[in-house]
Amino acid sequence: MEILNPNEIGARIATMIIEAKNRFIAVSPYVKVLDWRKMNTALERAIEKGVSVELYYRDIKEKEYNYLSSIGVKIFEIPNLHTKLYMNDSTVLIGSMNLYETSDLHSRELGVYYDDKESYDKFYSYYTKYIETVLIGGEITEEVDDLILLSNYLRKEYSDIKINMGSNYLFCKNLVESLQVMINLNTITLKLGKRDPEDELIKSYDVQLSRVNSVDIKAQPPEESYRYMTWKIDITNKSYKEIDTIFNSLRKAFEM
Repeated sequence: MEILNPNEIGARIATMIIEAKNRFIAVSPYVKVLDWRKMNTALERAIEKGVSVELYYRDIKEKEYNYLSSIGVKIFEIPNLHTKLYMNDSTVLIGSMNLYETSDLHSRELGVYYDDKESYDKFYSYYTKYIETVLIGGEITEEVDDLILLSNYLRKEYSDIKINMGSNYLFCKNLVESLQVMINLNTITLKLGKRDPEDELIKSYDVQLSRVNSVDIKAQPPEESYRYMTWKIDITNKSYKEIDTIFNSLRKAFEM
C-alpha cells in the first residue's frame, strides 16, 4: 500500500493506463479529460495497443462523452455513483479524486495505491458486485424499460460495436454489413443506406434476414416520402437476454 500526495494521483492514474496490458477500469462519478494532455495521451496510447478501457460515470458533458467514445473508450452510466476506483490488470488506486483535470491541478485529494494480489482481488470483487453487475439495474432476464441501461448492456456485450445515444433511440454502427441499426424500447429498425434501392438489392437482404432464427422481421419498402428500405423487429416487452439473442442472430445471418 502507498499513500499518494495530491499532485501524484493524476500521474499515477496515467501510468496505470499506459502500463495496462489488457484492461483498464475507471470508476469516476464526474469526468473532464478533454484538454488533460497527459490523460489524453495515456488513453489513446493504451487503446492503440489494444487495451480495453472502460469508464463508469455518473454525469458527463456531451463533448467529453463524444471525445472518449471517438477514441474507443467504453462508457457506462451508473446512477448515484460516488465511488472513485481505478484498476488495470494488476494494480488498484482508490481515493477521493474524480477523473477530472481541475481536481488534479487544484484540489487536495487523497489516493491510495495497491499492487499486491490480495488487495487487488478484494477491490476487483467490489467492482464486479457493486459496479459491473448494476449496469442494467437487475437481471438480464428482466424486461428492458430504459435505453441508457440497454446501451450499457450492449456496450458491455458487444465491445466492437459503436453505439451512440440519440434523444429517444440508440444508433448502432457496424452491427451488420451496410445496414444502419436504430433501437427504441419497442422496435429494432434496420435501414438500408441507399435511397431507392433496386429490387435485386432488396431481395439479397431479404434472403440474409430470412436466416435470422425465431425472429419476425417485417419489411417496409421505400415510400415516396421516405425513400429508404427498412426492416423492423418488434422488441416490446423483450428482456436484455432476448435482445442479445436477436443481435447474435443478426450477426450470424450476415456472416454466412
